Amino acid sequence: IDMVATDHAPHLKVAKDQDYWKAPSGMPGVQEMLLLLLSKVQTDDLTLPRLVELTSYNPAKQFAVANKGQLKEGYDADLVIVDMNKKGVLDESMLESRCGWSNYTGLEFNAWPVKTFVNGNLVWDGEVISDEWKGKLVTRSDV
Repeated sequence: IDMVATDHAPHLKVAKDQDYWKAPSGMPGVQEMLLLLLSKVQTDDLTLPRLVELTSYNPAKQFAVANKGQLKEGYDADLVIVDMNKKGVLDESMLESRCGWSNYTGLEFNAWPVKTFVNGNLVWDGEVISDEWKGKLVTRSDV
């Protein structure tokens, strides 16, 4: 495995609650992916350095995205701080996705993100505290 990602298909629950052949494919998952991967770190199926490699370093390298994927001078300071001892149950009130549901609600996780920085700016500390996270188009660089 070189990379781990999610397609994050945030369809409304009402769109999913219909006949299988009529329901849109996919499910939300971008917010839950890190929780799931951290649970694999907790069970020693994955290391934190490998998690970073799979979710940051390798995608930035594969898609030639400049100044991303590493903690390095001159690179964008896009960081997630995690508490590897924080326990909690995912519930719908925690979800940022507009679809408002997740297949993972009700599950207990033993490691949680506690802060998010975008370009060095604190944008999430248990709640959204800044709109600095609003992205910009990122394209392949000339490498």
